Amino acid sequence: MELFQIILIAVLGIYSIIIATKWKEANIWKRIFVFGTIVSVLVVGYNGYEKWRMDAFIKKVEATLGNLSSPKGTEIPYIKIGKNMNGKFRLHQNAILYSGDYQLIKLYTKDKRLYVTTVVRNRDGKPIAAVLDNEWEIYNNDFEYNDDETAFEVVTKGDREVYFQVEFKDSIASISGFLLNREGRGVFLLADPKTHDGSMISSLDIRESDFPNILPVNKRIFKYPRKKYVGERE
Repeated sequence: MELFQIILIAVLGIYSIIIATKWKEANIWKRIFVFGTIVSVLVVGYNGYEKWRMDAFIKKVEATLGNLSSPKGTEIPYIKIGKNMNGKFRLHQNAILYSGDYQLIKLYTKDKRLYVTTVVRNRDGKPIAAVLDNEWEIYNNDFEYNDDETAFEVVTKGDREVYFQVEFKDSIASISGFLLNREGRGVFLLADPKTHDGSMISSLDIRESDFPNILPVNKRIFKYPRKKYVGERE
């Protein structure tokens, strides 16, 4: 809306100047004056546009919530483990993956679009982020994140290894990383880089010392830091 207002004001300003000066009847000095005024209006409009563009960029970089858009035409909530898995599958029990009695992730379709709901938790079970019906939000500054229209990703700070990622592609949700409950129990989803087969490892079988070996298996979707590469893929 702000961009439209900037353009509208500039156009109306130029039009008003031309009408007010009776261009056909104006002498050379008057025309030079009008021309200079029009250039000034354009400069002010351009500066206004640049400020709007920069403000929009900063707002996007600092955003701690956003939306995922899934392709239309989805009939069944299919999931893949990792970005390059052979095959897809449908979650049982109404497309919900559980850990005990706790819901780790839910997929469903509505109006032929795919929706995801999950809470991303650290190993202590504390929320890092949440995706609720494709709307994501960040709660924890101990991790980095990036997103675009079809993917959302959380990575560890420093080494920037994939902690969680979801991506909509070809009417399928590709999921990688940790899905944990409030007690920090659940699964780690990964795709074998050689066979591309998907695997679920119980979080109880993963120690902190295992992180350097398992986290790099899932490849990042985005470049980092977000401040420099907001929404830019690797």
